[in-house]
Amino acid sequence: MDFAETEDQKMIREMVREFAEDVAGPTCNKRDKEQIAPIEEFKKFAELGFAGMTIPEKYGGQ
Repeated sequence: MDFAETEDQKMIREMVREFAEDVAGPTCNKRDKEQIAPIEEFKKFAELGFAGMTIPEKYGGQ
């Protein structure tokens, strides 16, 4: 059994890493301290197509 990442998995991992470093990371301390929900960050996450990734298409996922 081959457990190596596929090219698609590598691409997704890199996109999520970049999102975390560029979008979520810079605001996390302020959000945590002030207990602010990451609404704007989640909208950007959804724009990348990750929000419904684990939900089957028949239920509205991707």
